[in-house]
Amino acid sequence: MISLQCIENELISHHPEADIDLVRRAYVFAARMHRGQLRKSGDPYIMHPLEVASIVAQHNLDAPSVCAGLLHDTVEDTEATYEDVRLQFGSEIASLVKSLTKLNKINFQNRQEAQAANFRKMLIAMSRDLRVILIKLSDRLHNMRTLGKMPPEKKSRISRETLDIYSPLASRLGLYSIKVELEDLCFKYIYPDEYQEIARMIAQTKAEREEYINTVRNQLNTHLSSCGIEAEVSGRPKHLWSIRQKLKRTGGGIDTLYDVLAFRIIVPRTALCYEVLGHIHSLWRPIPGRFKDYIAIPRINGYQSLHTTLFGPNGLPLEIQIRTSEMNRVAQSGVAAHAEGAWILSCIARMGWLNRMTQFKEKAGKDKEKASVGLYSYPVLMAADILLYDATHVPVGDDQKQHLELCRDIAQKFNNDFGVENFLNPPEPLIQKGFSRIMSLKDGSKKMSKSELSDLSRINLTDDKDQIVNKIKKSKTDPLPMPQDVKELDERLEAKNLLGIYSSLTNSTLQNSVKIFAGKNFSEFKESLAVELVNKIEPISKEIKKLLGDKKYLDEILLDGVEKANLIASKKIEKIKEIVGF
Repeated sequence: MISLQCIENELISHHPEADIDLVRRAYVFAARMHRGQLRKSGDPYIMHPLEVASIVAQHNLDAPSVCAGLLHDTVEDTEATYEDVRLQFGSEIASLVKSLTKLNKINFQNRQEAQAANFRKMLIAMSRDLRVILIKLSDRLHNMRTLGKMPPEKKSRISRETLDIYSPLASRLGLYSIKVELEDLCFKYIYPDEYQEIARMIAQTKAEREEYINTVRNQLNTHLSSCGIEAEVSGRPKHLWSIRQKLKRTGGGIDTLYDVLAFRIIVPRTALCYEVLGHIHSLWRPIPGRFKDYIAIPRINGYQSLHTTLFGPNGLPLEIQIRTSEMNRVAQSGVAAHAEGAWILSCIARMGWLNRMTQFKEKAGKDKEKASVGLYSYPVLMAADILLYDATHVPVGDDQKQHLELCRDIAQKFNNDFGVENFLNPPEPLIQKGFSRIMSLKDGSKKMSKSELSDLSRINLTDDKDQIVNKIKKSKTDPLPMPQDVKELDERLEAKNLLGIYSSLTNSTLQNSVKIFAGKNFSEFKESLAVELVNKIEPISKEIKKLLGDKKYLDEILLDGVEKANLIASKKIEKIKEIVGF
């Protein structure tokens, strides 16, 4: 049974400066107004607002949100009025409660009108403050947890509504912990026989499954530790609804599924995600066609992770997700404003603009029909990431200039279409002059990228002196001496790339760098380049490693950044929705 003290502790852990007295007053008010009311279970009604407030606090929302969770049913189900709430708790909390009350009263005339997509749009449209949606999801989650006392037909109806509307909404906002629990609860009430059957099949092998999970986890920890990689490894069986859906798609049994068992590896930084992936693929055989890079191409809701499926110990298939701590935090808690902004701006963007984007053409390859809509529309998400913060200038590489041009096109069309001059600011690209694009150390025709499996293809900011020297020493060159004229570089891409890096580090021109090393051996040039790189990067590397050792400090910075970003983005989204008529 949840207590007010538990809620307070959870809130303070995320918001140390939270107004706890305000929360306590909200609880006292809600308890007084709900006095004598009981739920179908026979529990005092106040237990429901307490549970909702607890879920809200667990998802890092602020004190006003927790108060709204405690008060969300007072205006609808008691004698309390909106004005009572406003006078006692202020306009912000009263507005949250009012919006939640409106959402509860949405009715549709027919089944077509009540389609899930329409309702989800309505939810967003009526919620100028994203906190309203998050509180509403918390409310629905606790209602689903306590659905057991309802008549069968009502349980089925409410569960279907939840599965059609609220679970996809949670997924859209990146709230995967809520999504998963909602789906399993809905499964239990909509398809009780199937639920029991799959639960029984899973339970039959519980002991073996737990033993196998421990085996895989221990092997991963041992292997990664031997490679000098600090990682947090966890394992779990997939939730029942996802198993059911895959069984329906495949037509096989549980033993035919590739990812009934799922493992998650959390590392400190992005570069390590790809390094861990390489180690895992050397440890066990990957299953072809089962790799997804959501780091390079995030999902529309901002979700980032590497997904791979392998034949693990004893040849059993298993799924492994690899992400950083920050990616995991986003995956668990969600950042809704960017996804919401991307959807609205996608109504402004034109197909012709997106058809010209080279990133989609390159990554989709020849078979564009099989490429995802997310890949196609990803540039719109990038535009939302920029436009929601009123950025005036964005530092980018030359290859990203096209994305900035799209961002400018969207901003200008939005302003023109809705008659709001300069509301969305068309940002200017900041591109380094002289050498704006660094290529792979292994292929002068390809951009240096963290997505490359080989760590030797790039210089990481965390690399130490020995790593940098080794990478430069092994970098690809051609058999000829260093070029004597800059005109030669168009045919000697690797030499052009290395000389460009040197020029950037020494604040020199490409012509001057060519003149310095003309006719010399590459080995001599590489020694000079390595020295410049070490001088520039080694202090950065040491500082990064120092900061990574202070997890508490980093968590505080990340949380502070998330709060600031959400505050700015949410306000901008609210104004955008007012302009477009939501």
